[in-house]
Amino acid sequence: MEENGDEPGRRIVSVVHLAMLAAVGIYAILLLARGNAALASGPPGRPNFVFLLFAIGAAQWGAATIIGGILLRRGGPGRGAAERVRRFFLVRFAAAEAIGVFGLVAGWTGGSRSGAFLLLCAGALALLASSPTQTAYRRALEQTRAGGR
Repeated sequence: MEENGDEPGRRIVSVVHLAMLAAVGIYAILLLARGNAALASGPPGRPNFVFLLFAIGAAQWGAATIIGGILLRRGGPGRGAAERVRRFFLVRFAAAEAIGVFGLVAGWTGGSRSGAFLLLCAGALALLASSPTQTAYRRALEQTRAGGR
């Protein structure tokens, strides 16, 4: 790989990242447009619903980050390294987006406004933490070069 890494691949991943981040904002708009009926207090017996969704989403994102890093190093610097880096970011985006989708579901099924927006904010924060900046992308490429070391 050239010294600059995979800049065209990083740009493509950045566009996907921005689209997913924008989608979380659209979810918030959908919930607000639906009105207070959708965001009323949840039915009794569901106080842990938002916490459960948050825990699932955070575990997915954490697993995608950890396992993705292992897979980056396992494959080594050979053929397919750039594809593994792109996949690493895309899988993290999908896991972060899922947290936002959980917020949409929580709000759509009668969850509390605060719970739904907590999940939307958590999804947005996970997406921001997964951002394919030039530095983050370069570090991921370096992990593939490090291989099994």
